[in-house]
Amino acid sequence: MSKYDYHVTIRHDGLGKYRVIRGADPNLVESVAQAQQRVWSEQYTKKLEIAERRRVREEQKQELEDSLGVADERTLEAQEAIEEFRNLLAATLHVDDRIVWNKLKRDQRFSQPYPEEHPFLQFPQEPQSDETRYQPQLSLIDKFIRSSAEKKEQAAYAIFQYDHSKWQEMVASIQVTNQKIYQTNVREIEDWQRCAADHETARCKHNEAIESSSADYKALNPEAILNYCDLVLSESKYPECCPQNFELTYLHATKTLVVEYQLPAPSDLPRITEVKFVRLKGEFVETELTKVQSEQLYEDAACQIAIRTLHELFEADVVLALDSVVFNGWVSAVNSGTGNIETRFVLSVRAGRAAFSEINLRHVKARACFDSLGGAAGSKLADLRVITPLSSINQKEDRFPIAKGISEKDTVMRGEWQELVKSISEPTDVHYLKLSSVAELFSFPAQEKYSTSVSRELAGAVRARGLAMEPDAGFGGTAYRAEDEVALFRPLSDSVTTAYGGASALLQLCVMIAVADENPTEDELEVARNFISKHSTLTSHELQRLQFLEKLLCRNPTLAKRPLSQMAKRLAVVQRYRVGEVLVCVAGADGVISSSEWAALDRACRTLELPPSALDDIFRRLGATFEEATAEESLLGGPSDLMPTRATVLSTSGFRLDMTRVAAISNETAEIISLLSMVMGEDDTEPDSPQIPATATAPTPTESQQQEPPIKLPAWLATLNSQFQPIAGRIVSKPSWTCSEFQNLASEFKLMPLGVRDVINEWADEHLGDFLIEGEDPITVNIHIITKSSNG
Repeated sequence: MSKYDYHVTIRHDGLGKYRVIRGADPNLVESVAQAQQRVWSEQYTKKLEIAERRRVREEQKQELEDSLGVADERTLEAQEAIEEFRNLLAATLHVDDRIVWNKLKRDQRFSQPYPEEHPFLQFPQEPQSDETRYQPQLSLIDKFIRSSAEKKEQAAYAIFQYDHSKWQEMVASIQVTNQKIYQTNVREIEDWQRCAADHETARCKHNEAIESSSADYKALNPEAILNYCDLVLSESKYPECCPQNFELTYLHATKTLVVEYQLPAPSDLPRITEVKFVRLKGEFVETELTKVQSEQLYEDAACQIAIRTLHELFEADVVLALDSVVFNGWVSAVNSGTGNIETRFVLSVRAGRAAFSEINLRHVKARACFDSLGGAAGSKLADLRVITPLSSINQKEDRFPIAKGISEKDTVMRGEWQELVKSISEPTDVHYLKLSSVAELFSFPAQEKYSTSVSRELAGAVRARGLAMEPDAGFGGTAYRAEDEVALFRPLSDSVTTAYGGASALLQLCVMIAVADENPTEDELEVARNFISKHSTLTSHELQRLQFLEKLLCRNPTLAKRPLSQMAKRLAVVQRYRVGEVLVCVAGADGVISSSEWAALDRACRTLELPPSALDDIFRRLGATFEEATAEESLLGGPSDLMPTRATVLSTSGFRLDMTRVAAISNETAEIISLLSMVMGEDDTEPDSPQIPATATAPTPTESQQQEPPIKLPAWLATLNSQFQPIAGRIVSKPSWTCSEFQNLASEFKLMPLGVRDVINEWADEHLGDFLIEGEDPITVNIHIITKSSNG
């Protein structure tokens, strides 16, 4: 038995499903089991809802019109079930398959309320002998006859003694009862405290296990990678008839994951296309797919499941642990010849990360894409012809065997990365490396210059493994070059705001000016820091990033020049002038522009592709005057009559700026930072690797498409799935729609009405705060949430 063979069996009796989940960490296995149970619960809930709707419809089929409506509704359900299988791949393309570790943690505190104390019984008031009721009532005769008075006094005292003894008995009884109440209160509080402590201990233990699993995954621990991939596939949502049963093996020497995945049998897929109510017979008649159509649906669905699995695994692989994935699909079905249930492999495909990333999955046909990847399958998948998998799992071996022949280079690279992580243990630690060395640690191909997308992927891989890099191509940095030096450090957090890209770009420009004389002083750098902090609000993590970026730029001043070229390509002339003004303000923050600073500003303006007179125009606006003049300048009327030129500035010790005008321009810096954030966040104009297969051809628009102008959609629709944006724009054009109008509208866009409602409402609930479409007939449109969103 494998040393990692901790397993748990989960079942769902309602669906008739079971699955064995294995792993070394019981907490992570529990997380995977919980994820699978959630998916099954959703499927079962949906199944119950459909069954309930059918039950209700059966009760109402006495009426002819109701029966006709039932037939239409069942037709829609049947068509949607078929469409769901036709769109298995498309359904995952708008889903982020990466695992968010924090979501696996248990944040809920102990929910049981603190026990209320049971109140103690109150003691009765003690009888007092001097109370009126215990005083003898003496008559006039009693006052003269002493014996009569004594008898009454003795009788009154006897009553007092009786009452007092009863009081003592009551006090004793209440004391016993109160002692029991006290013990009950103490016991309930102790039980609550013990349960709360146990809950917190279990929560902390679970969260520590998740943190450990996250750290192991980032450290490329093979078992952690295997468990991560298991969790990714468990989170994927499929139709109820899909078994979603699989086994995984990770070959970490070749960075290959082998997936053995159970596919639904052909008989499991929906076949009904239409339901009609026959009035004469008073019964429902179902129309099914033809044999050819059923075979085509099954082939399409099986290939989509294979391609979808490859996509989900590669997309979720943030630490780049997978160079290739092998998908082996197997089916458990009845052999019509023997009548016995048999298990057989029916398709197998291997895909490398690089080749798969070039496929545009939004436009491929499943079988054609499967074949282009070199997949093995029968000519008719519905025949379930047995094939030999391209690579298989040996159940007798470890779940992540180490392949023989592991290269010495791979071992060295993993060791170097682990040592690097250990050396950067505190947020103040920093390590400088050549970009080529970082790329080699992550097995990126050696290149002189990397594209923007590859640069961002490399920076993302560093972040995914617990470190950070500056400059970061994912946060406004430019594309990397092999000879670049980068700073690696341990970040204070994972989040970065949109303002950071502009602040980092401005810092690079400020440092470029500060190092103009090749010996930047701390005072000069402090001026740049204060200038940025004064006009932006950054988090402690972003300030940490700027600190390490500044140190890197002081080591390599040439790195600071690249953002200028990027800005020159993307900013209008007026905006580039404003950037130039900010640079002059930074250089003149101390009131003086030195000749070396002037030279740096001149180069910056040229890089920004401003006209030769631009720097003179900026100085004129800032009221520049010379510090000292030459004799020749005095004869010409003094420095105030001259604008600085390269010759005159270099012949003087510098000149001063009007600080009032500098302050007026520097107040606009916040706006400039926002502008730079937008510019630095855009993609480079340099094209990256192609995003469609080499065999694919671009669609040619029809004549009507060429002539018809594109529909301008409102900004609030930008985050909705692009397939549903046009129909959403039409839906909000009216406050309400009849059921038939809504169905006709969906047909116009070749969509299913229920699918339209589900997708748009799910998106609206997340982005607008409520459902956009409500009601059955008429269907109402919540226009107010759009207005609220626009105003917000």
